[in-house]
Amino acid sequence: MRTFQFKLVLTALAITAFFSSCNSLKSMKTKANTISYEAKPSPLEVRGDSIDVMVTGKIPAKYFDKKTSISLNPSIVYNGTAVKLKPAFIKGELVVDVKGATISKVTGGTFTYSDRVAYNDKMADATLVFDLVATKGTKCLAFTAVEIAKGTLTTAYSVNATDVAILAADNFQKVVPVELKGQILFNIDEAAIAAKQQKSNDIKAFEKFVKSGNQLTGISISSYASPDGELRRNDQLSINRTDATYSFLLSWLKKKGVKQVNDSSFYKRSATAEDWDGLKQAAASSDLADRDQIINILSNIADPIERENAIKKLKSYQKMANKLLPTLRRSEITLMANAKVKTDAEITAEAAKDTPMLTAAEILYAATLTADEATNKITYDAYESTKFSIYNKAKVAFPYDWRAQNNMAYIYLNQGNKADKAIELLNEAASLDKDNAIVYNNLGVAYAQKHDYANAERNYLLAKSFGAQNNINLGNTKIRQGDYNAALSYYGTVNACTYNAALAAALSGNYEQALKNLDCAKQNASVYYLRAVIAARTNNLDNLTTNLARAILEDQSLKAKAIKDLEFKKYADTDAFKVAVR
Repeated sequence: MRTFQFKLVLTALAITAFFSSCNSLKSMKTKANTISYEAKPSPLEVRGDSIDVMVTGKIPAKYFDKKTSISLNPSIVYNGTAVKLKPAFIKGELVVDVKGATISKVTGGTFTYSDRVAYNDKMADATLVFDLVATKGTKCLAFTAVEIAKGTLTTAYSVNATDVAILAADNFQKVVPVELKGQILFNIDEAAIAAKQQKSNDIKAFEKFVKSGNQLTGISISSYASPDGELRRNDQLSINRTDATYSFLLSWLKKKGVKQVNDSSFYKRSATAEDWDGLKQAAASSDLADRDQIINILSNIADPIERENAIKKLKSYQKMANKLLPTLRRSEITLMANAKVKTDAEITAEAAKDTPMLTAAEILYAATLTADEATNKITYDAYESTKFSIYNKAKVAFPYDWRAQNNMAYIYLNQGNKADKAIELLNEAASLDKDNAIVYNNLGVAYAQKHDYANAERNYLLAKSFGAQNNINLGNTKIRQGDYNAALSYYGTVNACTYNAALAAALSGNYEQALKNLDCAKQNASVYYLRAVIAARTNNLDNLTTNLARAILEDQSLKAKAIKDLEFKKYADTDAFKVAVR
């Protein structure tokens, strides 16, 4: 009998505990609206390619049951889709098997929650929701879902795509300075040009140089006497040799049809009485036994008479006089010209051939002579644009020149939506030149177009290490990664007067700096719109409406954007705002 009574007591206690458990859960559900939540920011905000979720919750005193835990179950809900975030728990003081913030029954308490979720364009109207489920023992009770924050600020996505791709230079020169050197040798103590010298190999080379189409721009004549003999005579002798050479060239150039022949400014003439420097060089390259003594005398004895006497005392003087001195009795002639180059028409016509006979510089230059870049082909193998076709011919003709692949990729990058094809070509270019700043910069642009900002930054930094001036690209990437202070550092003062620099400053909360950037930037619809956003964030309704109206006047598409933009949410119902977007 006692056993039966004991069982009845246990059963009664269990029933009491069951109903007590249910009642405490129901009570917490009923009073769930006393829990306060604060999301920062609210609305949510895109930073980089994600939304950072930060929520602080406050539970009032005498609310939380000591034996109960609550799972928060956050999610981002948009267009019927729910993206679940990491779960989190808060618990009563006697709950030991759940990790989370402990809330006092007597005093209440607080909790914080944070997570990050990848952003996509459909999340502009997203809502952060907590689905609360309370658990006590074996009993669970779902609470009414709580909307923590509604909508997403997407101002960070308004960064202008100003990443700069670089076209490799063709290095083609329409004016190519060239020159040809030669000389006329004279007999000792003579200034007359011997018949043999008038038909020498140097003169024949001059004739070929002129006939090849080079356009002469000037002639330099420098005449010398050997350093043996009396100084005054040598001085006059070198002058006479210059005059004789000039007269010979004047007559010779007339026969060749050179138009500038009678222009005195076309010639530059000089004479050196005693060519001691020439003797020193000749001795240094000779096989004379006392070569070093000759060089020592020429280097250390300044007086020309003393120097000449010292040299004449050397054992090898006669051999030197016979072998070296005749080479110093000369006129040195330099023909200066602009080389003959193909005309644009000639280059264009040749580039149109299946196998152009052009230099690398010429064929790359040919591509710049056409603006045709458009195509509707899927693969670059069948690309029909003239420019792309020319670069492809350059790629075939000069397989070890990275510039063709780079410039083909450049076309893709300018067209957009073809980053993968650009990357394929740029990787080929990088394999040909592993330390190339241009190629790595363009790889950065390609990855930025794919929204792969980690790889974009890696390639931009690599390009910078090889000398690329690409701080704008790096600054843009840092905005997209949500690192606004780093972006401002890259823009610096050089690129401060730009929309993107102002955007970075505004997103970092430095509105004063942002407005300074906008003041010196090129004024357009985007600039006015950003001014309006800053005005909204700083509670300046007059500036908001003035700048928003100007932005819409410049670009009517901004009207629809402004009406939905949560940056203006708290002003949306004001008459001033309605007038601005009218």
